[in-house]
Amino acid sequence: MCGTVLILYMMSLQFDECPTNVTVKVFFCDNAQVVSRSNDMDYVKVKVSEYNVLDYDLWKLTQKIQALLPFQVEYHWVKSHQDANDDRKPIHGPFAREADLNIMADKLCAQ
Repeated sequence: MCGTVLILYMMSLQFDECPTNVTVKVFFCDNAQVVSRSNDMDYVKVKVSEYNVLDYDLWKLTQKIQALLPFQVEYHWVKSHQDANDDRKPIHGPFAREADLNIMADKLCAQ
């Protein structure tokens, strides 16, 4: 997600007429904690131990880059592994578009 936000920022620098009054709702992630923290721009760490959470560096960097964007970005959680049940038996769609993309990403990561 961090890389995608960085690319979006770099693209916004290249185009003079970047819209500023829109909210881009294109980010889906199957990690609910990262989505929650990425959406909470006011989240502030107050204890040293809180810095030792999984993906802290990535979501914090994502927030910093996101703050530089000339428009807002929203993150949405998508349930992972929707193509299999708890017993790992395949489930055949149709699935929502974001679920299809997550299934495709999971398969690419497994290669």
